Amino acid sequence: NAGDAHTKSYNLIRDTLFMGNDKLYHDVGNVFVTASAIMIPIGQTQSAVKGLTQFAIGEAGAYTAGQVAYHGTKLLGGSEEDAQTANFIGNIVGGYAVSSAASKFSLNNVKNNVSEQNFANYREFSTTKIDDFKTNFKDVETRITVETRNVADEIQRIQLKAVGVDETGKIRIQDYTTAKDGLSIKRQDILDNLSKYGGTIVGEGKGRFTGGTKIEPGTRIDVISKPTDSFTIEKVSSFDKVKQYTSELYKTDLSLEEKVQKLQKYFTELDDKVDINVPSDAQYVKSIEDGWISYDWPERLGFKKGTVHPITRTSGLPERWDRFGHMGGGNFSDIPSEGPYTYSQRSIPYVENLKAYHNGNFKTDSYFDKIDAISEGDIKIFNRILREEGIEGVSQDQFLELSDKYRKYISDTSTSLSMSSDDIKYGVHGKAAEWGDMSGGAEQIVTPFGGIDMLNMGMMEEFK
Repeated sequence: NAGDAHTKSYNLIRDTLFMGNDKLYHDVGNVFVTASAIMIPIGQTQSAVKGLTQFAIGEAGAYTAGQVAYHGTKLLGGSEEDAQTANFIGNIVGGYAVSSAASKFSLNNVKNNVSEQNFANYREFSTTKIDDFKTNFKDVETRITVETRNVADEIQRIQLKAVGVDETGKIRIQDYTTAKDGLSIKRQDILDNLSKYGGTIVGEGKGRFTGGTKIEPGTRIDVISKPTDSFTIEKVSSFDKVKQYTSELYKTDLSLEEKVQKLQKYFTELDDKVDINVPSDAQYVKSIEDGWISYDWPERLGFKKGTVHPITRTSGLPERWDRFGHMGGGNFSDIPSEGPYTYSQRSIPYVENLKAYHNGNFKTDSYFDKIDAISEGDIKIFNRILREEGIEGVSQDQFLELSDKYRKYISDTSTSLSMSSDDIKYGVHGKAAEWGDMSGGAEQIVTPFGGIDMLNMGMMEEFK
């Protein structure tokens, strides 16, 4: 209390774990003083979960220390392994019949058989399953921390029990539990998000799974449970669904027109259409391949002959941009005052999909300086520009990757447009050519990097 009738302090352990029971909270606190002297110095407490494990050692009324520690750890967001450890340690010291008179405890009263067996069961179970995992998969590592995000774009972190690679090179994840009710809701929710949205390994990592390694959306996660049914978390993205369906069509004897029609029907049935493009007509398609579509793209990168010009510091790069499709691509348009160009004006051969629309601004103040630094191979200047804008600098490997992408852009674009590397240094712009039944005419921009890279480098921003 802060000195008046309306102000209260909030104590996470007291108000969550002990449900506001102040007497029980202080009774257990008194027990902790004695118990911690037996088992764990209070100064070692470093986190809510560890602190709770240590705080709850002792016995309090109808609660055993193990029960308090186990359920309290779960309440405060601890993992199953943390909770099992808390339960085990709690019952060891809880067995000491500690009371307000410390002299009453006796080492002969230790009653830890059940909790010790529970902990041993978990260790034995998880160790066996990890050994099985290592037999069937490569490069297996344990206790790898990853970061993902939920639907609200909030960061979530979780330590994975085991991570490996299957025979196709895809990452596979396993989780283990011996809790009678299976995984905690919180842990399962984070694993769901990891499979659905993907994630990144944080910290140093281990072996093949070093810090920065990506966990792709759709990664399979097997939850192996001893007391309940095991299950698989595999949130397959719409990209992967379309890719898989395209592979199935590839193996059929259907005509190209029939395959395109089936793809279009499949698209209409998708719940999540974000950034999904399927052909609007078979006339724009060469073939349906194993997992991808080969389009019969027009020459000159789709530009109308005689309309292509270099982007320079003084012309060609608009403030506003938009595009339809995944932001990995480097094709954009400006946005006319009367509104965005149509699919026909852009000459893009896809079924119209508003869920694939992106728009934003080019950051013209540093767009050119960053390309200069990359083209000249100057990581120091590049990182200095990034840091001045509040963006974390890149590593040497990341800079080399950007340099490789830039060289490929220069090579491919100069060949396609018969233009010099100086003319295409910052990108090009021109009018979209007619194609099939599409009218063309939209202002079209091709940049040295795809949208994702430019967003990461602060060369553009996207409006959500």
